[in-house]
Amino acid sequence: MKILIHLTVLIAVLLIPTGCAKRETWDYLVMGVMSRASMSFIPQQFAAHIQDELGVDVVIHEQERWEPKEILENLRSNDDLRELVKNAEVVTFDFHLEFLNAPEAKYSSKLYGGDDNQDCLREALAVEKENVAAILDLLAELRAGSPVLLRVFIIDDHYYQFSLPNVPTPLVKPEVAEVLKIYYHDLQQFVEEEGQARGIIVVRALPDPYFQDSKPPAEWLDFIGHYTEAGSRVITDELVKLGLEMTVLK
Repeated sequence: MKILIHLTVLIAVLLIPTGCAKRETWDYLVMGVMSRASMSFIPQQFAAHIQDELGVDVVIHEQERWEPKEILENLRSNDDLRELVKNAEVVTFDFHLEFLNAPEAKYSSKLYGGDDNQDCLREALAVEKENVAAILDLLAELRAGSPVLLRVFIIDDHYYQFSLPNVPTPLVKPEVAEVLKIYYHDLQQFVEEEGQARGIIVVRALPDPYFQDSKPPAEWLDFIGHYTEAGSRVITDELVKLGLEMTVLK
């Protein structure tokens, strides 16, 4: 009888979860400008959500501040980055209005040609569209049919209405901002169309009604226009709504 009791206890002990089972680890690659951890809380918040939902550990691999042209350059020549792209379970990056910064200065100074002085803006937009398409092509090539949780952000245009603390005038003159937004909104639409054609989920950050032509709540941005924890949470909530389904890039 004692032997039977001892065996029963031993079996029960062996069946008790020890909590020591090793969890799967996911790699999360972060690139871009505004959606990085140094300018928002999005990567940390999204990684925490993935961990809670799927029971995996998430390791964030955040890259330097790269505009699309720099993302493209590194995808072509940075072996470490290429390896990360091939193997990461999660990839996020953003397209921002940085490509208009240099043309903006020339446009404002009336230094670029065309009857409307907008040749510089048209050229910058054309180059950026080429960069977008090339980045998405390279990502698909590097993944080689392997599914990935990819989310691409297009950043809202709050910068064109943004003022520094104690400075009453916006950083960009309103009449200039109205012209620049035409080109930026054109790029945003292009990214969404490319995403739809390729099966890539594109996320508006911030979501409507604050995506275009509408000033977001002050508590969503810090004093230099980066997303606060609250603003980041709004964007992360959009990610959560979209689920965690992986896709094969086209």
